[in-house]
Amino acid sequence: MSTEFTLAKIFYYLFLSPLPFIVLFLIGSIFAARARWFLFGAAVLLFFLSSGFGVKVFVEPLEDSFRVREKLTFRPDAVIVLGGGANGYAPDSKLEPSAFKRFTEAFIFARKHNLPLVFTGGGWSGANGIIEGDAAKETAALFCDSLGFERPFTSSFYGGFGIVIEDKSENTEQNGKNTFLMMSQAGFKQPKIILVTSAIHMKRSKLIFEKSGFDVFCYAVDFASKPTKIDGYTWLPDYGRLSLTFSAIKEYVGMLKIFLDGK
Repeated sequence: MSTEFTLAKIFYYLFLSPLPFIVLFLIGSIFAARARWFLFGAAVLLFFLSSGFGVKVFVEPLEDSFRVREKLTFRPDAVIVLGGGANGYAPDSKLEPSAFKRFTEAFIFARKHNLPLVFTGGGWSGANGIIEGDAAKETAALFCDSLGFERPFTSSFYGGFGIVIEDKSENTEQNGKNTFLMMSQAGFKQPKIILVTSAIHMKRSKLIFEKSGFDVFCYAVDFASKPTKIDGYTWLPDYGRLSLTFSAIKEYVGMLKIFLDGK
């Protein structure tokens, strides 16, 4: 490890991480008597959520069960991939990075196994400049043109590999309901699907799609964490980790909602 690398890391954690705010909260808890415990609690919470401990407690339990692929024991009716945002103002793929990763992995799997691929995602074109379905079409066209085969856009679930776009959904619940409606109208009573989404999002997505009426095989991609080894780095706060823990908390809240709605 070079001196330059070490100095860059020290600068980052001293000035460009949540650490300065944690220190300010702690200093404030010493001098602000009325808000002492509030500021101290804020410092502790911010530290925990932005450290490796927060990732280990909140993120890893969502992803760990999908790190080893299960053996596929049935012939799926389709591969369904969930959208994850779009940016119509980007000069490259209009799919956001997570959505691009999901779509790429689903495209490869569906093409390899000669299965219909359903992309489900709409979004708000006013904010993003494009809806997710159109972004997926552009990306698929780029894949097909560069690989030298015909653009396989279709509305049929029969005939092997083809890309079906569902572009009305605005959340995961609508993803499940709208894709189930499409497949039930095509003659499937309990569709057997390969569900592709980010690993952190898979547990909640599986619950939603099973509730919608699907038989689900999970194909998690876009893993955000790796098994945390407790060392000095684990204690250092980081904005990337903070973002991950908040994403994980959102998933837990969503699963709690599913549980409460089922009661």
